[in-house]
Amino acid sequence: MNYLRGPNSNGRRDDSSSCLINGKQNSTAKHYTRENPTHPEETVCIAPVNTKEEAIQAIEAAYEAFQSWKESKLEDRIKRMRRAIDKIKEKLPEICQKP
Repeated sequence: MNYLRGPNSNGRRDDSSSCLINGKQNSTAKHYTRENPTHPEETVCIAPVNTKEEAIQAIEAAYEAFQSWKESKLEDRIKRMRRAIDKIKEKLPEICQKP
């Protein structure tokens, strides 16, 4: 699941949050904010409020994905994890952008 709200396609922030379930982006208008406990005026992240059904879908999708993942070769897993790390590093400025 993607827990951080980022800019929309126009480069502006919106008030929706979203999560990724089984490769599909699910948007929700409800979200909650997490504040820095030492500086409550500072927002750390904004996360979606998902339904019970969405949580079940996410768990089922993760379970299904793990079935093939656990059978894959270690070298393939390492390559995929490195690609994921590279993508996260590319998006880091967007991920860390304050709301």
